[in-house]
Amino acid sequence: MARGKKATQVEVVTKKLVALEAKIENKKAELSSLEEQKTQLESELKAAKLEELSSFLDEKGMSVDEIKAMIENQIEKGEGQD
Repeated sequence: MARGKKATQVEVVTKKLVALEAKIENKKAELSSLEEQKTQLESELKAAKLEELSSFLDEKGMSVDEIKAMIENQIEKGEGQD
């Protein structure tokens, strides 16, 4: 029973190279998807932190402007200690 023509070294390596390139493209697509998920989660985290801060300010009966002024005063006091 005849087996067919044996692949040359060039054909074998070319086939491996094509397969490897396909794997690389798949991993790039996977990485892109993961980066999109990361960006989405970072946005969700930022929104959750802002909501938490807003709730805290409401509980304390303070406005954003009041907090900004307090922070600016603290920074100015810190600079005066040099």
